[in-house]
Order: sequence, then C-alpha cells, then structure tokens
Amino acid sequence: MATTYFTEAELAGRLGLSLNTVRTLRQQHDWPHLRFGRAVRYTEEQIERIDSLQAWRGDPWKRTPLSVARSSRRRARGAG
Repeated sequence: MATTYFTEAELAGRLGLSLNTVRTLRQQHDWPHLRFGRAVRYTEEQIERIDSLQAWRGDPWKRTPLSVARSSRRRARGAG
C-alpha cells in the first residue's frame, strides 16, 4: 500500500484554516511533518495526530514560551 503525502495547502483545506495559519501553527506547536528538501508534507497518520492534539483549536495565536521570551527580550532592549 502506497503512502499518500499531503501538502500544507491540502491540510489547510481539511482543517478549515488558511495556509499561513497552518505554517505558523506547525512551527509554534511542533506538528509532526515530513520534509523533502524545502517541501513540507503530511501523511494521513500525521494529520490524524494533529487533529487529535487539538492544540490549535480555540486560540491559534496562543503564545508559546519561545514567543514570550522573544517579546521579553524586545521589551528589555527598548527599555534601556
């Protein structure tokens, strides 16, 4: 049985999100994915895992510790 690979655009359509939102959430929430060079692809199993995580539901722009740390550094530089 051959594995089917889905693009980020196809994933966005399945989740009802924009392509930019999918890319941002993949980076912020460390979604499972495959890279073929610069191309990002998802298997059916990975999509099911992403959907079961539901970390992106509700507030997709919820700050992660990394983004909070970056914001703190920016404020610290500007405050000096």
